[in-house]
Amino acid sequence: MHVLLIFLKALNEQYLNLTGEKDAHITQTETNIRESESEIQQLRDAVTSAEEAHLAAQKLCEDLRQKLITTEADRANQSMKMTAEIDDLNRTKGNLGERLIELIRDKDALWQKSDALEFEQKMRAEEHWWSDKETTNCLDCKGQFTWWLRRHHC
Repeated sequence: MHVLLIFLKALNEQYLNLTGEKDAHITQTETNIRESESEIQQLRDAVTSAEEAHLAAQKLCEDLRQKLITTEADRANQSMKMTAEIDDLNRTKGNLGERLIELIRDKDALWQKSDALEFEQKMRAEEHWWSDKETTNCLDCKGQFTWWLRRHHC
C-alpha cells in the first residue's frame, strides 16, 4: 500500500501542478479577454467617430451639391440674360448704323443743295452788270473806289 500511497501522492502532486498551471492559464486568458474587450470598445468608439465624420462629410457634400446646382442655374440664367442683351445691343447697333448712313446721305444732300444755292447766288450776282456810275464800292469787300483803289470785283 505504501507504493500505492506514494503513487497517489505523486499523482495528486501532478494534478495540483496541472491545476496551478490551468489556474495561471485561466488568469492569463481572463486578462487577455479584458484587454481584448478594451480594444474592442476602443475600436467601437473609433467606428462610431468615423461614422459620425462620414455622415458630416455626406451632409457637407449634399449641401455643396445643392449649392452647385443653384449656382449653375444662376449662371445659366445670367448667360441667357447676357445673350439677350447682346442680341439687343447688336440690333441697336445695326439700327444706329443704318440711321448714321441715312444722316450722312442727308448731310451730303444738304451740302449739295447749299453748294447749288451758293453757286446760284454767285451766278445771279454776276448776271447783273453795274455801270461805273451805279457803284461806288465793291459789292464783296465793300471797299470804296477811289483814284487809289481801282474799280474791281472780288
